[in-house]
Amino acid sequence: MKRSIILMIIASMLLFTSAAATILPPPDIETQGITLTTDVSALGVFSNDADLTWRHSSEVLDANLKLNVVTDPETGELIKIWEVEPEPPLSYDAASFEVQMSTVYAEDTSAQYGQIAYSKNSKVDTKALPASMFNVENDRIITYTGVNSNRILSEENVMLSGAGTPGIPAALSTTCLLCPTTGCYPGFCSSMDTGSKIDMSVVSVSTSAEVRNLNQAGGGGIERWPPVPSVEGLARVNYNIRVAEVSSTQPSVGYVSTYLNSEQLEGGSACVGIPGVIQEMHMKERKSVDGYISLFSNSVEYESGICCR
Repeated sequence: MKRSIILMIIASMLLFTSAAATILPPPDIETQGITLTTDVSALGVFSNDADLTWRHSSEVLDANLKLNVVTDPETGELIKIWEVEPEPPLSYDAASFEVQMSTVYAEDTSAQYGQIAYSKNSKVDTKALPASMFNVENDRIITYTGVNSNRILSEENVMLSGAGTPGIPAALSTTCLLCPTTGCYPGFCSSMDTGSKIDMSVVSVSTSAEVRNLNQAGGGGIERWPPVPSVEGLARVNYNIRVAEVSSTQPSVGYVSTYLNSEQLEGGSACVGIPGVIQEMHMKERKSVDGYISLFSNSVEYESGICCR
């Protein structure tokens, strides 16, 4: 007799510190919005490859800007000139600070000859959105039955990583009463990487991947460039996968796995002068099941922020 495996897993990770955590950069002046919708119902072969790489800085990428005051040789007046210096490291001195974020999403799906129903909605929005919304969203629903034991192979992953220097002034980066308004925030380095893989001959699966990676600029209403990153909003990554029965008499058949890699480094000095690490956390998880699957459910929730929730 065939055995059906029922496996339900809920993994949740929440990260908050009152001293330091991920600080998100503000958006650029020009923003983009991209929406993709895919619906397929077919007897045949199917493939879909998707890749997103998005890097953003509160200053500029791959360089540091240094403001120098020089004398105009013709007029004798003092003028300000931005000079470009190499990066890494990020801008870091008593007057400069920078945060950078990198977002990656990828899907690689390949289905051999069989009956497939595939639906996917994807969205990318480079505006600073409310705390409850996400800048990157990908939702999929897949049902597949292979002909002559054919299989579907699908891998999906999402990652958010970032780094920031000490020195971000607290008074300009928040209006939240729970946050300190004196001094400045320390540096950080963080990474959250998670995803899944299926290799199945029969499957009903749904997944969702979401990332929040931008905040409105701080500055207390004062125009400043480079802009002051705001702490009023969390960095967030959510990833969910659910493999269930195709029908009441037909379980999903094959292999499914999930993974999680997280690294968090938090600075130990609130202001420039004594950089150091006060907190270091590493987390890894791997889960898998192979067989006749009635239910496999895995959920990852990641949040990182200073103090406003």
